[in-house]
Amino acid sequence: MTTHLLASPFLVLALAAPAFAQDHLALVQQIRRDLTAAGTLPVGIVNLDNQHPCGVFEITRRVAWALRAEGAGLLHKPTGNRCEYQGTPYSMDFVVYSDGRSADIAIGGIFDGVLTDAAPAWNLEAIPAHVGRWRPPVDPGPAIPPAPDPDPLPPPPTPPSDPSASDHDALLALLADLERQVADLRAFLQQTAVTLQQEHDAASAHHHDEDDEADKPWWADLLLDAAKAAPAVLTVIIGLLKGE
Repeated sequence: MTTHLLASPFLVLALAAPAFAQDHLALVQQIRRDLTAAGTLPVGIVNLDNQHPCGVFEITRRVAWALRAEGAGLLHKPTGNRCEYQGTPYSMDFVVYSDGRSADIAIGGIFDGVLTDAAPAWNLEAIPAHVGRWRPPVDPGPAIPPAPDPDPLPPPPTPPSDPSASDHDALLALLADLERQVADLRAFLQQTAVTLQQEHDAASAHHHDEDDEADKPWWADLLLDAAKAAPAVLTVIIGLLKGE
């Protein structure tokens, strides 16, 4: 009787294996949250076992890899509900050890306030049928990337320019340029009037009879008067254009 009990491998496991009692629920929960944050698994899923078996396996293979140093692995499952990964069928929710210890890590229930068929668990028990079906864990690759930031909002559209304002600015620039040209012309005409007046006075001093006056061109006095009046006329025109 005593010999038979000691020969039972599962009784020996229950009494002697410290890892058997170790609870890795916190690890399963963290991996589940990381996958949800990354968008790999939705928060709540109904009938996840039937609709998304490899979704649960995303948790399972990461847990097995994280616990590989203590002998954790994946459960080979050639039939039934399973996940085909890299050409090998695996149980979607069991992390197993080569001696038959098996942890069911996903159950139906509430997790983070949401009803789901993939609530994290660590239900560890010895299952004789799993002996010999242990497979080494598969490297899940780089760490789960964080969820990408949402696309930044596009910049607000540039308001259309006011054509009237643009035309007004162009007109002001044109007037300023015209005013500069008129100022130059006014200075020229003023100098011309002075010159003509000097010539007129000089001619009058040397010619006193009517014949000498007759020799003067008929347009000479008109040109002199125009030269004298032009600066004032141009000043009035500029004022009108500027609205003064």
